[in-house]
Amino acid sequence: AGGFPVWSPDGSRIFFRRMIDIYQKASSGAGGAELFYAGEGRPSTPTGVSPDGRFLLFTQMSGTTLEDVRVLPLEGNRQAVTLVGSPFSESQAVFSPDGRWVAYASLESGRTEVYVRPFTTAGGVPALGGGKWQISKDGGSLPRWRGDGKEIVYRALVTGSPMAVDVDASTSISVGVPKRLFVLTNNLPWVMAPDGQRFL
Repeated sequence: AGGFPVWSPDGSRIFFRRMIDIYQKASSGAGGAELFYAGEGRPSTPTGVSPDGRFLLFTQMSGTTLEDVRVLPLEGNRQAVTLVGSPFSESQAVFSPDGRWVAYASLESGRTEVYVRPFTTAGGVPALGGGKWQISKDGGSLPRWRGDGKEIVYRALVTGSPMAVDVDASTSISVGVPKRLFVLTNNLPWVMAPDGQRFL
């Protein structure tokens, strides 16, 4: 049993949650699933892998801060680091296609909205840099970057319809106005292809 699958950039591995821990398995189907990260008794859900395959983003439950965004190096000692651990719930983090930015959902405003912050490994320690930009309007969750990094698509809170926002992330972040791509009335789940043109 398992859920919340996340692909490695080269497509060779799939990370997923089983019970409260993170497992990995070869996408070829060869071999069994291997425990990758034991969540210290706290449910841990993988959400994204950096384009260079060096870091895994995941959401971890916490007794004091609800949900936190954490990052785990995929090489070396695999020491998890908290990227966002405020008193509000933060989750669903994903890397931009160039690995320089992280989009995530947060309840800090009183309802779930999508934000973007820079990702850095200065001093060898992964962290989020200064600056924070709100991407969604009127609520949003489950951000996904288009493959060229020039658009973020997220779920509207009430209907689940995909909302697209133009993003210029060259040196800073410039955010356009959210526009609905198509209408959903029953909050059905969807997944976007990297080109942003096809949805399952």
